[in-house]
Amino acid sequence: MYKITFTLLLLLAFACERSMTFREFEQDVFDQVFIDVVDATYRDKRLTELFPEDDRRISKEDFNSIEKQIKISRYRVIRDSLRNDTLDLVIAVSNKGNINEKSDLRRYDTRKFRFKKYSELPVESNLDNWSDKYPKFMGVMSFSDIRFNKEKSVGELDVSYSCGGKCGFGFTVSVYKSHGSWRVKKVVQTWIA
Repeated sequence: MYKITFTLLLLLAFACERSMTFREFEQDVFDQVFIDVVDATYRDKRLTELFPEDDRRISKEDFNSIEKQIKISRYRVIRDSLRNDTLDLVIAVSNKGNINEKSDLRRYDTRKFRFKKYSELPVESNLDNWSDKYPKFMGVMSFSDIRFNKEKSVGELDVSYSCGGKCGFGFTVSVYKSHGSWRVKKVVQTWIA
C-alpha cells in the first residue's frame, strides 16, 4: 500500500508543471521581441558617416558645375548601395538588463544581424576598434529590464543605441501579447546625441 501511495505521489510531483519565475518570464518575452526591437531601433552608421568627398554640404550652386554633379552622383550611388547592403550587419550588445556575460548572443543571429558582446574588445569612445575588426559594424546597443503591467500583457523597455563618439539614440519600446506571442507595439525616440 505504501509503495502505491509513494509511487502516486512521486508521479503527481513530476506531473505538476513548474511555474515560471518572473526573470524566466521576462527573458522569454525578451527573446521573442529581441530581433524586432533591434530592427526598429538600429541606425546604419555608415550612412551617417557618408559625406561628399570635399566634406562640406551640397548647396544649390554646386549643381551648376558638371564636376560637382559627378561627385554628387557618385555619393548617391555609394549611399544607395549601402542602403541595400543589409546582410551580416554587426551589432555589439552591452551587458545590461536581460543580456549578461552568460548570454549566448549567437542564438539571436539572423541573415541580417550578427551580435557580439561589447566586452569582446576594449572600450573606445569612438568605436573605431569595432569598425576596424568588423567592416559592417553598426553600433552598440543596450537594453533595460522590461517593465510590465499587473496582468503582464503589456510591457515597456528602454533601448540605447550608440554609433560612436557623439552619435547615439535612445528609445522606449512598448510590447504587447497577441495570440500567445509578444510583439512590438510602438517605438518612441526619447533622446538623440
